Amino acid sequence: MSDLQIEEMIEQYLKSVRRALPDSLDSIGLIDELREHIHEALSEKVTERPEESPLSLLHEVLDETGQPIEIAHAFEQSIAMRSPENIYRRALFAVLRLVVVVGFILLVAWYIYGASTNPPSGLDFPTVVVVLLILTLFEYVLRSWQSRRTSE
Repeated sequence: MSDLQIEEMIEQYLKSVRRALPDSLDSIGLIDELREHIHEALSEKVTERPEESPLSLLHEVLDETGQPIEIAHAFEQSIAMRSPENIYRRALFAVLRLVVVVGFILLVAWYIYGASTNPPSGLDFPTVVVVLLILTLFEYVLRSWQSRRTSE
């Protein structure tokens, strides 16, 4: 099968996906990403198994990619997650988490400061709070970095 025929099959698949998607700029981006993914996956398979027909490898790639309706459904769910009410809910959760963390830091700082005042030491309350805030910020940055690495 020629490269032109393979491209036609890919475009036919992408048309099916496009028909199942809502009209938006996001869906245009998805089609472009999907095209790139299909080409990369096909290229890898052809390199790994050059003895097999590119057509059968393309069918394998398209099967692995999924049915157009499944892709559209997953895309619609991702759009729904970006809806204003979900964004509001996540922002509210982030603020509540921040309040709990700051409250915990103040409680621990108060406890450490109180424990350090019995035997005289060089710790003062603002220093303890700042150190705990820095440690919390470091923990937050580390978790964000880890979650980004696992999602890649």
